Amino acid sequence: MKSLAVTLLCASLLDPSLLRAQEPALDPLLRWMDQIAQQQLQQREKSIAQIHSVADAERRKKSVRETFLSLIGGLPEYSGPLNPRLTGRIQS
Repeated sequence: MKSLAVTLLCASLLDPSLLRAQEPALDPLLRWMDQIAQQQLQQREKSIAQIHSVADAERRKKSVRETFLSLIGGLPEYSGPLNPRLTGRIQS
């Protein structure tokens, strides 16, 4: 009787359908964001797969740089003196 109970307990714990029921459901927002990320990764892979020469790589580098700079709002255009101030020293 005791071995039968242990066998039934082990069988119920090893049932894959019970394990799947314990997986957390994905939040719809996370699922949507993951779909967007996967699409962008696929586009990136296609773009990189088309690189076959140094010129192709340079065009890709230029395109990525332009995209990145537009996303961060560009670089500052200040070219005057920096006027640094020394506020302390670290003795090593």
